Amino acid sequence: MKNCSVKKENFPTRTAGVPLLILAILLISASCKKGLTEQQKVFLDYAKLEDTYHFTGYYRNADFYSTTTEAPAYSDSAFNINTFKNNLKNTFKLIAEGSNYEPYFEGDELQYPHEYKFQPQKDGSVQVTLSVFVPDTFYKFSLGRNEIGKTIEKDSAEVTLLDMTNDGATLLVKNNGIRRSYDYTYDGVDKKDYSENKNEPESTAIGYGNYLFSSETLESPNTQHVRADSNLITSKASRLSISATDETGETLLSDGRINDFRHYLWYRNHDMPYPELASQYRDMMYRYKEEDMDSLHKFNPIDIVNIKTSGKIEKVEFFLRSAKGHIETIDLGHKVPEARQERKGPKMIKVQFLPIQNLTKEDAGKILKVGFAALTSVGNENQQFQIYASLPKTYNSMETKMYFNDLMIFNAKDSVNVENTESSNSFFEFGWSDNAPNNVKAIHFKTPLNQPTKITGKIELKVPHYTDREFKVGNLPKSITTSADGLTFTFVRGAEEFNNVAEIYAFKASDKKNSIALSYPENETDSAKQLNIKFKEKPASIIIRYIEKKGLETEIAFEFEIPQKTK
Repeated sequence: MKNCSVKKENFPTRTAGVPLLILAILLISASCKKGLTEQQKVFLDYAKLEDTYHFTGYYRNADFYSTTTEAPAYSDSAFNINTFKNNLKNTFKLIAEGSNYEPYFEGDELQYPHEYKFQPQKDGSVQVTLSVFVPDTFYKFSLGRNEIGKTIEKDSAEVTLLDMTNDGATLLVKNNGIRRSYDYTYDGVDKKDYSENKNEPESTAIGYGNYLFSSETLESPNTQHVRADSNLITSKASRLSISATDETGETLLSDGRINDFRHYLWYRNHDMPYPELASQYRDMMYRYKEEDMDSLHKFNPIDIVNIKTSGKIEKVEFFLRSAKGHIETIDLGHKVPEARQERKGPKMIKVQFLPIQNLTKEDAGKILKVGFAALTSVGNENQQFQIYASLPKTYNSMETKMYFNDLMIFNAKDSVNVENTESSNSFFEFGWSDNAPNNVKAIHFKTPLNQPTKITGKIELKVPHYTDREFKVGNLPKSITTSADGLTFTFVRGAEEFNNVAEIYAFKASDKKNSIALSYPENETDSAKQLNIKFKEKPASIIIRYIEKKGLETEIAFEFEIPQKTK
C-alpha cells in the first residue's frame, strides 16, 4: 500500500498583521486518507469520536511556537550489569522512612523493572536483595509526517501511524505478545468462553509481563510506577516509550492517552451518558470488522494512542525494550538503616539561559501567532471555539501578559459580543513537566450565534524588555567580589550594577549556552545589604540581566472566517 504525506497547508493560524487565513481547522488532508485501509480509517474515526467524548482537543491542528526539552536518555547501550553491581555494592545505603525503607545509591537511576526485598534481622539490620529484569535487547525506530498508514513491527509490538496534525499524532499499537479475552464484549449467543479463568493470571515475575504500557496515560520515557510497603518495593515501567521531535530534531514536550479499542468501543455502547453520541458509537461498532478469528475471542490487544505536542511535530520516536531477558539477583547483605541526612545549605538550581527578544510594535505585529480552532464537544459539536496566541519562547515571553479583548462573532444576519470566555491554557500543558510552555495563552467559549461565519477581536500585549551586561571574572566592578575558591560571589545591594536585576547567570569559558547551577542563601531578605550567590562550578564570566523601565504595550487585531460544516 502506498503511503501518503500530510498536506502542508496554512492551517487556522495567522501571523498578526498578515491577511487572515480562510481555513479554521483541517484534521487530515484528503491525500492522507488514501494511505489508510478501511479498517485503519475506522480506528482513526474512533479516535476522533473519543476526542469529542473527552473534550481533549487532540485534533485542533494548532500552529504555535514550539517549546522543546531534553531528549529522552536511555541507558541501555551503555548499561553493564557487572559495573552496576559493583557501583551498587560500593555506594548503597538504606534510608529509614518511618516503618518503610528507601534505597539509595550513587549514579543514574535504574531504568528496568526491579524489586527490592527487605528482611529485618534481630540485630536491627536489614537483609536487602535487589532483583533486576535485564532485557535482551532494545529497538529504536520512528514514524514521520510522510508515513501515514505505515506499520513497523518489532519484538511483538506493531505500530501504525494513523494521523499527524500540526501538534499531535494518532497511533495504532497492537501487542502481538499476549492474548486477552474480549469475550465479555459479545452479547448473548455470541459469547464463546465460559471458563472461569478466561485470561491467563498476570505474571508476578519481575519484567514487562508482555505488556507494552504500564498505564492508560502516555507518560514521559522511563517513568517508573513504584509500589512500596515495609518489606517490598516494586518498580514497573512501560516496555514501549514514545516521544516526539520537531523538524530540527529537537524533542517536544508531549503527553497523551492510551485507549484499549475493543474494551472502550464496547463500554461506550453499554454506558453512554450522551444520547447524541450513542448512534455514532453504535455505527462505529458495526463498521469495525474483527480480523482475528480466535474461537474464544482471545485477541491481541489493540490500543489507540493519541499524542499532543508542544509545537510542530515532524516525527514520533519509539524506544522498545525486549520482552525477553533475564533476572539478575543482587545480594546487598545486611544493612543498618540510616536516618535521612538533612541537606546542608541551599539547594543548587539550574537556570535556563533564554535569549532576549525586545519587541517593537512593528515586530509584534509580524511575529505574534494567533490561531483559531473549532473544538468538538458533546451536544455542541463545532460550536465551541478556541483562540490562542503565542510568541517565540524567549526570556521576555516568560513574563509577557496576553489578554483577549473585544471579541465579536458574526453570522449572516447578526453580530454579538462574546462576553463569557474560559482559560484554555490547560490544552497547552503537558503532563507534570516543569517545562510547560509559558509562551502560549488561550481561551475558549461557546458561540452565542447559530451558524457563525466570522470572529474578530484584539490581543493586548504587555512585553517586558531586558538588557544584558557581561563581566569577566578577572575584571569585576568593585561592587562584586568573589571568595578565595572562586565559587561564591557577593553583590552589594544598591550599587549601580545591582539596580533592576532580573536574573544572574554564570558561565564557563568553554560553554556560553548553559549557565552554571547556583544557589541563593536561605532566609535572606531583600533588606540585606549584600547578596551571596554560590555557583556549583567556578565561573569564567557572569551575565547580569536587567529589566528596563519601559517595555512594549500594544494591541493587535485579528479576524478569522469560520468554515461551515458540510454534511
